[in-house]
Amino acid sequence: MLDDQVFRHWSVQYESDPAYPWNRLRQESPGVYQSYAPLEPGAWTRLRIEVAGTKARLYVNGASQPALSVNDLKTGASRGTIVRRLGHGPGVLTTLEHSQLRPRDCRLQRDDTLLHGATLTLQRQTVYRAHGLTVRSAISLPELALGGGMHDVDIELGDVPQVPGWRRVGPRVLGTTRQLRLEPGNRAQMLVSDGRRIVVQLGAGIAPDAVRPYLVSSAMGAILHQRASRPLHASAVRVSHGSLALMGHRGAGKSTLAAFLGMSGFPALSDDICAVSFTDGQPIVSPNRQRFKLADDAVAHLDLHRGVAERLSGGKLSVALPGVGVDVPVPLLAVFVISAASSTGLRRLDGREALSALVEHTFRPRYVVGLGIEREHLHRCAAVAATIPVYALSIVRDLSRLPEAASVVASWSQTRGERSPFGSIHFDTSRRVDAEGAT
Repeated sequence: MLDDQVFRHWSVQYESDPAYPWNRLRQESPGVYQSYAPLEPGAWTRLRIEVAGTKARLYVNGASQPALSVNDLKTGASRGTIVRRLGHGPGVLTTLEHSQLRPRDCRLQRDDTLLHGATLTLQRQTVYRAHGLTVRSAISLPELALGGGMHDVDIELGDVPQVPGWRRVGPRVLGTTRQLRLEPGNRAQMLVSDGRRIVVQLGAGIAPDAVRPYLVSSAMGAILHQRASRPLHASAVRVSHGSLALMGHRGAGKSTLAAFLGMSGFPALSDDICAVSFTDGQPIVSPNRQRFKLADDAVAHLDLHRGVAERLSGGKLSVALPGVGVDVPVPLLAVFVISAASSTGLRRLDGREALSALVEHTFRPRYVVGLGIEREHLHRCAAVAATIPVYALSIVRDLSRLPEAASVVASWSQTRGERSPFGSIHFDTSRRVDAEGAT
């Protein structure tokens, strides 16, 4: 059979008994409901089937692309049970994992007889939205917004192989051209592959909940790098015609300023990671659920509800902020690079400075090295620097003076037709704002 080219294209096929058996579909629609897949006789074959409405996809042995896509399931968008039935010839089922089903919805059959010796593993999975991607996860991620439909990224529990030839590019990061292996201490190992799959191997006695912050931050950042995005270490806020990104080193105050803006009329889009891509020559930001990492004094100053805040391992609090309530890409209008100073000021960076800032404030730059995409990433950052303005924003690290920095951002928006929620902007001589190059 493997030497027969016609038979090779019958490796996998779809049928819908009793009205649409395989022979009818093959006769009426040759080649539409069947395809080739690399199957090895005598070896285990790993299958993944995704069903959403009237569409289904079949993936074989962890491939990133489906071996077979069916866009018109003959039963329509119906509901029912899962039946794994072995037809003619020998076959063994070892493990069945599913999402969004109850145990009684699954039956294992061989010609109406229960297949003895099979193992049924029920792994609850939930679908989320993050950075414009649909994510299906076996680990609960309440930080993310719920989603639905076909997923772009799969997060699953499993074993992470020890593959020779990995390049170590950091204390907790190893990489190849298509994969990154992340090692968050003794808590877990994570294998991030092809921009669509994260395998999590938990350490001894470690609960899945303990790796959540690392998953939604570092692991998702690795996914974005693999998908040719431009993940910046930045927060983002919404203005009426687009969005603004606030970059800065750890502790610079970007999250605090973005949270203040979010509480003052500019809805929050994301924190920690700002996923930038291009559409029709325009850089865009894909929103993420609005949970911010803030210090205790910032949470108290902004009068955020501490009862729903979660303490992170680094000492900060994870706090939810009101967001835009939609999951659509938003044009990126400008980037502000925040640094501490004795006075508040704004200066537009020239092209070289802008490119250097975007490269410097890339989210997890070691991932770029691990994947070997330094040249590609430099070109992506250059495209952003050539399209939108990048500013150096100096701020005073004093929570009582947050309105000064916020007013600079609001003034920039006002000059482009935005209405400032802070009203007219006035500063006395002791708190003068240097707005060199602001417009």
